[in-house]
Amino acid sequence: MEFLNFNFYILAISFSVSLLSSYLIILFWPKFTSLGVDNQYGVQKTHTEKALRLGGLAIYLLLIFFCFFVVQFDWKISILLLSIFPLLIFALLEDLTNKISPSIRLFSTLITASLIILLTGSKLEEVDILWIDNLLTISTVSISFTIIGLTATANAFNFIDGLNGLSSGLSLVVLSILAYFSLKEGNLEIFNFIILLMSIISGFFVINIITGKIFLGDTGAYILGIIIAWIGVEITSKDSNISSWAIFFIILYPAIELLFSVFRRISSGKSPFNPDHSHLHSMVFKFVKNNMENKDNRFSNTFSGFITLIFASIPSIIVILFNPTYPLVIHFILIYITLYFLLFYLMKYLKNDY
Repeated sequence: MEFLNFNFYILAISFSVSLLSSYLIILFWPKFTSLGVDNQYGVQKTHTEKALRLGGLAIYLLLIFFCFFVVQFDWKISILLLSIFPLLIFALLEDLTNKISPSIRLFSTLITASLIILLTGSKLEEVDILWIDNLLTISTVSISFTIIGLTATANAFNFIDGLNGLSSGLSLVVLSILAYFSLKEGNLEIFNFIILLMSIISGFFVINIITGKIFLGDTGAYILGIIIAWIGVEITSKDSNISSWAIFFIILYPAIELLFSVFRRISSGKSPFNPDHSHLHSMVFKFVKNNMENKDNRFSNTFSGFITLIFASIPSIIVILFNPTYPLVIHFILIYITLYFLLFYLMKYLKNDY
């Protein structure tokens, strides 16, 4: 399927259908059931009114529809979407009932990641570090490492789904970089899949930031995270000129949130699965909310999401401007991690004043 033959109207239609379906869910779903309605109560919550956790379900169903009935992609993308089903079941149950344990969701993510890697044959084969590359020549090591990477990325995107536009907005930013990489490598199949996915996410994104009444939920955050991770692996094959470190760099913000949150909770004697309000985006929201004359929580949420999204997008901006390769990209990674912790502890210090 050549890019020039990819129908622009399909993108316009997919965006419009996503926009409309997200709005209709807000309008009609609560009239029939309370399932999937997330209230403001919870230590990690940043919204103060009821919202639906069903944006991810709409995105997945639309992606299935367009990929199987409108646009014909190759078998790998079909396998990718079908392999997501085990994760979809338990993530959706969590969104509907809020009663699925984190360990079950983690296990379902591992199952989905394993299916994707084993059935598509995609795996990480080199990271520009000789001794690690030697280990990755062992198929079992390479497959295991890739499965862990997909699982971690899915969970990382779920960690940042709280502010309006943050998780879906960062997904759009990261996917745009991956689209650039795939086009640069001449992988038009992946490029077309990415822009279709972006058009579907964009419809949801608009409703999310305007109303604040619908979120990706676990379903959307997990699915987008795992798809992004798979695309990253797929376009950094052995014959690719794209460094796996560049892919890691553009998803560095959610990766730091995941790793730092787990470390923070374990070091405090808590379960790594227990939610808290110490995410960077949570503290940005509290700072904005408490320093605005207008205390409108919806605006504070969206504005905080926009601020955090800009910070989370810095790696993507650097990749576009400088195209850093290994080992230069490592220096950028270390600088960004330093900036993250400076901002985190600044927010923590300011938090003591309100």
